[in-house]
Formats: sequence, C-alpha cells, structure tokens
Amino acid sequence: MDPDTQEIKALLQKNLEFSQETNHMVHAMRRNARFANLVRVVYWLAIIGVIGASYYFYVAPYITKIESALQQTQMSTSQAQSTIQNFGQSLQKLLSVPQAPTTSGR
Repeated sequence: MDPDTQEIKALLQKNLEFSQETNHMVHAMRRNARFANLVRVVYWLAIIGVIGASYYFYVAPYITKIESALQQTQMSTSQAQSTIQNFGQSLQKLLSVPQAPTTSGR
C-alpha cells in the first residue's frame, strides 16, 4: 500500500473514533438535559405542593374562623339594628298615645 493511503486510512480511523466519541458525548448531554428538566419539574411541583398543603392545613382553618367571626359580627349588628328600630317604633307609639283632655276649673 501507498504511504499516503495508509495515512489517509489512519486519519479516517481517528476521525471515526472522534465522531463516535462526540456522538456518545452528545447523547450523554441530551440525557443529562432531560434529567435536569425532570428534576426541575419535580422541584417546582414540590414547591407548589408544599404551598398548597401549608395553605390547606395551616391557613385555611384560620380563614374559616375569621369568616365565622365576621358572620357572627354581621348577625349581631343586624340584630342590634332591628332592636333599635323596634325600640324606636315602641317609643313613637308611646309618645303618640292621645292623652285624655284635661278639664279646666273655670
């Protein structure tokens, strides 16, 4: 064989080895990128899950207690208003009762 042919053959063999090595590296990079994306999605789902669970277990009971206290306050306020109105009506009825005419002694 010609020395140039052997040199070309050796260069082609090196080129093939480099391209195979590069191919393996690219596949490994893709695999790592997919794994990183999966980890990122799991990470954010865990954060969202923790936020949701903390709201459900820690914040929601306080909010329901506040809502019930607010409703009780509104009911008490409406009852007080109706009591005041009833008192006002009763007072008007008392004041509007005609008094018996007084007779003068002349």
